[in-house]
Amino acid sequence: MRTRESKKHKRKQLFMTLFIVLIMTSSVIGYMFGRDTTTSTKYNDHKFKSTNNRWITKVNNKELLFHYFPDQVDNLNMSEDIITILKNSAQIDLTSDLEDPFKQDIALAEFDFLNNLKHNKQFIRVGFTTDNEYNLSIITCETATSTVPVIYLKKANQTKVYQEENCIIIESRIEQDIIAIKDRIIYGILSII
Repeated sequence: MRTRESKKHKRKQLFMTLFIVLIMTSSVIGYMFGRDTTTSTKYNDHKFKSTNNRWITKVNNKELLFHYFPDQVDNLNMSEDIITILKNSAQIDLTSDLEDPFKQDIALAEFDFLNNLKHNKQFIRVGFTTDNEYNLSIITCETATSTVPVIYLKKANQTKVYQEENCIIIESRIEQDIIAIKDRIIYGILSII
């Protein structure tokens, strides 16, 4: 009878040992694959950290968030005159058509312009090209001046960025192009690219 109890006791110890090994192995696997994966890399003199499909860098001790790494957008075809005009402006006006099919991505781009350039001591004003229910300013290329340039974002048949006097027109064939061009412009204004 003692051998039966002894075997039961040994079996319990074996199950308990296996249970502890399983818990520890699961914990190690969970730690390895469940933690936030971040990578760091440099571009020019700026250190970038990748987290949750976004890129973070510090400018003037402020963390700025981007969707694209600089080398993903530095080859976008854009005149350096555009960057110079925007870089030297204390205020930049952003506008779009009220019912533009890309209005969500345009709104995201406008939000990023506001967040990233306020640290650069640039004022960003957002409006629409026509009267609107939000009581935002009416901003068009006709209202652009040398001291307050306008960025006009809109859907088009092809993606391109061009300048008409003091108005920078961003035409996008697909929504993602708006975000990529926005990142390229901000990188240029901040002298990252």
